[in-house]
Amino acid sequence: GITTFCGVEITITEKGKEKIREYKKKLYENPVYFNAAVDRGDTYLPFIEEALADIGAPDDLKYLAMQESNLKADAVSTSNAVGFWQFKEDVGKEAGLKINEKVDERKHIYRSSIAAASYISRVNRNYDNWLYAIISYYEGTTGSVNYTSVENYGKKTMVIDENTHWYLLKTIAYKLTYEDALNITFQPNLWLEPVAVTGPASAKEIASKYNLSEEVFLEYNKWILSKEIPSGELFTCYIPHTSDLYRNHTPDPNKAFAGKEIVSTKVVPKVKSEPNAPPVNPEVQPSPVIPPSFVPVSKEKDASLVIDLQPERYVEINLEDDLYYGEEAMLSDVRPEYILYNGNQSLQDLALYFGITYTNLMNWNGTSVNQEPKKGSIVYLQKPKKSRFHIVEEGESLVTIAKQHRTSVSKIQKKNRMDKNDFKIYRGQRLNLKESVNKNDKIIILTHNLWKTVAVNTPVQQTDSPFPAPAVTDLPEKKNTLVSPQSVTVAMDTIIVRDTIFPNPSPLKSRWLEHTVAANETLWAISQKYKSTVDIIKKANDLKSDALSPGQKLRIFTTLPDFQEYREGYYHKVLSGETLEKISGRYGVPSFQLAKINEITSPELRPGQILLIIKE
Repeated sequence: GITTFCGVEITITEKGKEKIREYKKKLYENPVYFNAAVDRGDTYLPFIEEALADIGAPDDLKYLAMQESNLKADAVSTSNAVGFWQFKEDVGKEAGLKINEKVDERKHIYRSSIAAASYISRVNRNYDNWLYAIISYYEGTTGSVNYTSVENYGKKTMVIDENTHWYLLKTIAYKLTYEDALNITFQPNLWLEPVAVTGPASAKEIASKYNLSEEVFLEYNKWILSKEIPSGELFTCYIPHTSDLYRNHTPDPNKAFAGKEIVSTKVVPKVKSEPNAPPVNPEVQPSPVIPPSFVPVSKEKDASLVIDLQPERYVEINLEDDLYYGEEAMLSDVRPEYILYNGNQSLQDLALYFGITYTNLMNWNGTSVNQEPKKGSIVYLQKPKKSRFHIVEEGESLVTIAKQHRTSVSKIQKKNRMDKNDFKIYRGQRLNLKESVNKNDKIIILTHNLWKTVAVNTPVQQTDSPFPAPAVTDLPEKKNTLVSPQSVTVAMDTIIVRDTIFPNPSPLKSRWLEHTVAANETLWAISQKYKSTVDIIKKANDLKSDALSPGQKLRIFTTLPDFQEYREGYYHKVLSGETLEKISGRYGVPSFQLAKINEITSPELRPGQILLIIKE
């Protein structure tokens, strides 16, 4: 369980736990849904985490995005809310997102996350309690008041029970369900590199620059509606890469918060080439560096050599002699389930040869355009969830294999007659994914000369080129799906600084005050004075109507806004040498009242300290 959520220490009652368990069960029951969400989390959450940190919002709010859209850029609700954070058009525009016929930043992972974090941060000023701010994200600022308890305003501890709003319970369930799974993989199967682009530039031009097809580029940039970056505008585009090129998260190059635009120094350069020139090679990137402290736990143990298996427990078979692998299947016009990648043909060649779309083959094997599998690795020729077998490769574990095939570790263990506490697998082992092995079946270890290490203490058989490696002349004419740059110029000479209304809230300091109603004073005026809302003041004082009486005492919950919003007459910034008495005389407010309002217990004031000035 968890003891803190969004910085609030929570105690969950037994009945509250029961409701959370119901949500968790629904999230766990479909392995395909669960594993797909984890995959998207590995790809997109780094940008959400970055945006939350930039705004100063709790990292746990990322589970709110998972709940809202399952991290699908093009998710659309029945009320026509769109994108990662499910913004309606008017709210999205108010939050500073560009939404028009050419772009829709509700589908842009970083920009939409900045907008959501800013919105939730502003709402949090009403309660100084992020859990109530989460409820407000669903119910709205006004609607959420009825689901809050006055006693929890400004508190950092809270009891969660069966009466807590379902939306908050579900968000907590998302953290409990996905947190561990998202921390298993140090390197995402697919990660995105953010690059700065100023229009005009077409999606085809940008994709060609990075040796991507337009289709693949737009798949990860769904916020581009017209296949073109508008003229004179700066945006961040995303370039997909596979895990073997991972080099840690790259921050957004076009930060836009705190009312300022940070112009990137990393822009897409002009690309010029002659007609019919070969595609530009992808940028050579460093190999991933895994910190020494990253050591997989026992149940994530990597595949190892078969040196601790008794000879009677396994049988060694050359890969090409595997009944499910090769030529017999090909002769009967049945597509093999998997092949060995020997580097003789590209993944595009193999896709064409076996009648598979290039995009599908990339998705099934975790690669991207023009990024070939490692020589000697297994390439799967059908959907991972339909695979009957998995051939264990170096560095794999049951956890990563289950994730790849959209199943669970326990199901793999059961199909292969493994004990539930047995996580040991071996390089070259053929694991059953659909049918259970027979009771007395031996572990099947496949070998091949391209696998350099020896599985057992016997020589590896030398064979001919692995199936299917027909001569290049036997393959149909190669279909080049890449777009070769032809005198392409992506306009980058002038970077236009975008306007932004994203705030960067400072930490809140909330407090309860007592206000005496003046003659003809309204709830609206009082709410504006203390930066609260009419509904919150009414709830805090159990008011049934908006009618007030002169001299009436009201309990007011208020928060200090960020210091840039300091306004003389409401807030005072202490200067060096100033005393409480001096400030008291300046504003005509008794010093004891200033001390009470600002919870001052010492006569000494700190330069830069902000004091709330309330004139009764």
